[in-house]
Formats: sequence, C-alpha cells, structure tokens
Amino acid sequence: MPVRAMLVAFATVAAATSASAFEGSYSSRGPGFSRSARIASNGPGTYRVDLGVTARNCTGELEAYGEVVRGNLVVTPPTQDESCQVTISRRGAGIVVRERSCLNYHGVSCDFSGALNPE
Repeated sequence: MPVRAMLVAFATVAAATSASAFEGSYSSRGPGFSRSARIASNGPGTYRVDLGVTARNCTGELEAYGEVVRGNLVVTPPTQDESCQVTISRRGAGIVVRERSCLNYHGVSCDFSGALNPE
C-alpha cells in the first residue's frame, strides 16, 4: 500500500475514533457517594451530557450539551446567563470530569468533579 494511501486510511480511522471517543456511560462510587455520566452524540461535533451526583446530604443533576475543544469535551448549560462549565477529558478507558461554578446544579456538599470508569 502506498504511503499516501496509508496516511489517508489512518486519518479516516482516527477521525472516526475521536468522533465517538466520549460516548458511553460512566460511573464512580465510594463510601457515601456516587457519580454518573451519560454521553451521547447529538449530531456532528456535539454531545448531550447527563451528569449525576449523590452524597449523604447532597444530590445533583445536569443535562447539557457540549463540543470537543482541543481534545476535551466542554459542556455548558442551555442558558447563556450561567457561568457553569464542565470539562471532560479522557483517562484510559474512563473520563475525568472537572466543573467550574456549577453550584446551582448540586448542593454545597458535593460536585460533579472526579474520575469515572466505563460501566
């Protein structure tokens, strides 16, 4: 196979893989808490993200949409006046969720941030 054809084939596979790199169901559990994330494609380049957290005195949910920016899935709530932002990155087969200013979506005693494994 000529080198040019191999590069085109590799680029096609890489693009298809990255397009679905975040899709799936993920969770994390520990003493007194659980976190979950469901990520589904919502069309070319966009994802629907459902996050959940439960702790002893705290629960939270966020349904939002996002897109991949520099290899991370960046998610914001549907209303523009919110400062909440969630960044999801890949770690092996799982994901790492980091939130900023999302207190309106959960109580003070918990958050969406953490490492989650595939279900």
